Amino acid sequence: TNFLDFSDSSTVGDIVTGMTGDFEGRLIVWSEKAVWAVSGSGQVIGDITDWTRVKTDAQVGSVSHRTVTRIPAGAKYVDSEGKKQITTTVTLAYMTPIGDVRLFDGENDVIISLPERSEFATLNYAQRHKAFCVPDTSRSEVAWLFPGGSSGEPDVCLVWNYRWGVWYPRDWNFAHAIECDSSSTASQLLACEGDITVGGFIY
Repeated sequence: TNFLDFSDSSTVGDIVTGMTGDFEGRLIVWSEKAVWAVSGSGQVIGDITDWTRVKTDAQVGSVSHRTVTRIPAGAKYVDSEGKKQITTTVTLAYMTPIGDVRLFDGENDVIISLPERSEFATLNYAQRHKAFCVPDTSRSEVAWLFPGGSSGEPDVCLVWNYRWGVWYPRDWNFAHAIECDSSSTASQLLACEGDITVGGFIY
């Protein structure tokens, strides 16, 4: 009988697309239309579980948890007026179903992908669930890959360098990629082939 309902009158028909834990001591729950935050101890006091569910002021949610990544304080981006801004706290960068990337500070969102808005606008909405991002900590970058146009697999890659606050395209068409460590380096990228006719290669 104890559950949390992540819906309200403005998000009828919405679905939860993923979660991000331990952000400012809260659980962030992503849906396509909203961003929710859960706090509390989880202890049962009487018949009440100590959870507080709050819908944040973010205007739109995320395609999935695979398009979300943590960004350190000091990240640079260009705002809607063309001015360079610098973050003061850790934020979450995420891709929305409407084809842009936003920064979430725990309560509000701001669009940071305006320099590449025409490329993000090519998102194949029907295949949006295949979008993902991969951080590259050693280069202070995050790459978002998604199916563009009529493509059924990720074939558009747009990279944000948060050290310099610039965007650029990259010729990547991977089905998925991750950042991990190895015996010789703290940051190594592994990516899997996006074209099944080529073979099951890992790069």
